Amino acid sequence: MGQATGHSRDTIKKGDRVKIRGQWREVVRANPKTVSVTTGYSWTDTTPYAEIQEHQRPRLARPRSAPQDRP
Repeated sequence: MGQATGHSRDTIKKGDRVKIRGQWREVVRANPKTVSVTTGYSWTDTTPYAEIQEHQRPRLARPRSAPQDRP
């Protein structure tokens, strides 16, 4: 731990998923030195960027096609 990971407020955004201590969490807020993530409870945890093991951007949902008009 404590090693440079290349993650920062510039690379991590709200809604992204990060792996911290072996568990995937959703980012609630990207702070200057830390990231706030969901916990599954009513509070969030704050963790330094150096503890992020992996990072995933949210997948964009495919746009639904418009319903076809039927004769």
